[in-house]
Amino acid sequence: MTGETPFWTIHRALQIYLLHRLDEDLVLRQRVFESTLSLVRNNFPRQSETQAPSNNNWVANETALRHTLQLQRVYQTSKVPIDPPPAFAELLGDVGNYLWERALYDQGIETLDLAERIYESHPSWNPMQHSYAATILGVLSQEVGISGRKRGLDLCFKSLELRKQYVTSLQDAGKEPTESDWLLLGNSWNDMACTMLEFSSFSQAEMFLDLSMKIKRKARLTESKASFQYAENLKNLAIVRISQGRFKEAVDLSTQALCLMERKERGSGPKSASTQSFRFHRGYCLFYAGNYDAAYNEHDMVRKSRENIYGRNEVHTLNSYYACALMSVHLGQLTRARYVLNPPPIVNRVRPADGHTTALQ
Repeated sequence: MTGETPFWTIHRALQIYLLHRLDEDLVLRQRVFESTLSLVRNNFPRQSETQAPSNNNWVANETALRHTLQLQRVYQTSKVPIDPPPAFAELLGDVGNYLWERALYDQGIETLDLAERIYESHPSWNPMQHSYAATILGVLSQEVGISGRKRGLDLCFKSLELRKQYVTSLQDAGKEPTESDWLLLGNSWNDMACTMLEFSSFSQAEMFLDLSMKIKRKARLTESKASFQYAENLKNLAIVRISQGRFKEAVDLSTQALCLMERKERGSGPKSASTQSFRFHRGYCLFYAGNYDAAYNEHDMVRKSRENIYGRNEVHTLNSYYACALMSVHLGQLTRARYVLNPPPIVNRVRPADGHTTALQ
């Protein structure tokens, strides 16, 4: 027991022995796997039904993460394959979403690759659930750089087709898709737009964004009901406007997007990790509009927030250092630019109990 938090532990050698014994009794092993899955599932929060940010779940996610990854390793290393229930693939999708939000890309890709293989081997399972994993794996594939763009495009397109299939199946059965169903379908067009932005296909991105917003409006989904999803559309449309040289419109759109994200709702709010991405993009819109002072101030706010959330060495924080340095160069503040790119040593400490990173000077 540590402090007031009780926990069970088992010696590593005994773990290996028990797993070996279970490999000899496949019926018992399957039962134990499913029982363990149920326990882990009850403690690892599900991602948002509409894949909105789940930053508010990070504490619980981090607490249960090692158990989910251990269950994943047991499945991957079993000599005789375990028959995975749908709940296992759904859990992997939720874990992958959390790892993406925390920018733990390598582990996120490994986890979602496994989820994708399981879904592909069970085509009769719920296509909407499959689309959750495909979407985040597509986004993660693009995060690794140019080499991942083609796969990211293919996966985002697959997610779009899975969601079309699901909505069509409901309509064919005389059932009305829910607001969440329409929202997810609209989100898929937004994801396709994001992919087009990666390829610098701005006119195609604009067309997909228009389709995304039309679906939401047709389903009578207002900004108050879908603040994050509309914020995503506006942010990405702002990038399109930059490519067109329409900088004032870009600033206006990115400002609207940031205002939507700053609402204190589940998973968002001024200090949330997801909101920093929107402020980051607004900073670049201000930069392209020639307002370097305001752009620096925005990026400096994001830098400070990301240091507190992630620590100094995480990719989002490093991007913020570069952005602050770039703004400083355009302001003639070369000494500050050098300082930002070469900050003094710092100790990063991750508190396992809540998953937040604390920067210690």
